[in-house]
Amino acid sequence: MKIEIVSQEEQLQLFRATAGALAGEQGLEDLEAVLNHPRFQNGFLRLATVEGKVAGLMMLRHDRLAMGRVELDACTVVQTLVAPENEEEEVITALMNNALDFMFDEGFALSLTRGSVDLYQRFGFVVYQYLAGCWLPAQHRTANVESGGQWRLRTFEPYDLFDLVSLYENNYSYLPESVVRTRSIWEVLTAPNPDIQVVVDSLGRVLAYAWIDQRENRNSLRVIEAASADGGAVAFLLHELQERCIVEGLQQIYLALSPQHPVVRAALRLGGETRLVGAQLEAPNGPRVREMARILNPVGLLQQMSQELQARLLGSVYTSWTGNLRLDSGEGAAVLSFIQDTLAGNSWEGRSLRGSEQGESALMMESPIILPYDTPSRLLITDDSWAPLEAKLTPELFAQMVLGYVGGAEVVGTPDTDISELAFGLLSLLFPATLPTTEHPEWSNA
Repeated sequence: MKIEIVSQEEQLQLFRATAGALAGEQGLEDLEAVLNHPRFQNGFLRLATVEGKVAGLMMLRHDRLAMGRVELDACTVVQTLVAPENEEEEVITALMNNALDFMFDEGFALSLTRGSVDLYQRFGFVVYQYLAGCWLPAQHRTANVESGGQWRLRTFEPYDLFDLVSLYENNYSYLPESVVRTRSIWEVLTAPNPDIQVVVDSLGRVLAYAWIDQRENRNSLRVIEAASADGGAVAFLLHELQERCIVEGLQQIYLALSPQHPVVRAALRLGGETRLVGAQLEAPNGPRVREMARILNPVGLLQQMSQELQARLLGSVYTSWTGNLRLDSGEGAAVLSFIQDTLAGNSWEGRSLRGSEQGESALMMESPIILPYDTPSRLLITDDSWAPLEAKLTPELFAQMVLGYVGGAEVVGTPDTDISELAFGLLSLLFPATLPTTEHPEWSNA
């Protein structure tokens, strides 16, 4: 099997035809979005061929995720398709291993994908988001939302873009791992004229919006994104969406949003109900398809997070902490030195593993100190620098901890763990559980 980088027009036409044949309109839409993305680069489109015939393809995208005060660069696997006459696992394995090495060489410390848990965990990917949703019944229409004619709901227009960008940043910037969007990315996303409903005031300013994507949803008005400037605007928005449900014969509004989202909190106050479940639940109608992540370069990721880690120390009960945060990965290590909670310097030693290689990652702190231990499942921490105890983190567990799926304290929170109060609190502070969420695949079609 041969993996080809799509760089010629002839290859692109073959890629486009294959995407359309294997995934229909959705495949073509995904391809156009990747091609038009402002951070598109050579290497993001890959073909797998066997004896000159296309066996499969892969699309990649350069995303940026907000993590507090820093932005993490991630390479996202947007789509992987396999021609029916080929062995799916064999084609995906060849494409993924080739892509992982490309990502590492390009300097990506993080990779994201959506796919079968059973398949992609073989490549080091791990589930990193919980499943969440909120439902607001149409019959419980919001009371006392009259705007005196000052507000109205209408369809999004291109000149609303500036207001949408501001609302998105205000509502999503603090949510775990929200995608950072530039204006050019917004222009790409809104080019196909999606169903976006906006609340505007008498001056034409956008005060709230809801992005609706029904897919195959039969009973609910499915909102995949929303934002609001204040409580009055979001109440008016939800009231108008309830009215639309009644007109279209739908039972409820379905918000595919985090329980921490301000629009969801508003819906709860108006009689809505939210659900938050673990992503490990078995899928009733086939293999589990989940959002997954892999940290390709733990050393590089820790360096990218250094300013955020410093910010987490500032103003906390550990505001005067002095010590080193050290991460070893293969033959590479990153060391962050803190003096009185201020980042005094960072350095790295050796080299890191390539993206397709596997290995153990050890998180090490001095005062307290964490060092590699023989049994990865047993983690011991002590703040006695004269007699450090050892611990080992698998790459999968390290990824879940960094991305907030589990907190630092939960990593070592086993019954036989011997941990000091200082070490426990410091680890919890530096790596808190932030509950990142995504939509449940089954709920989107309810």
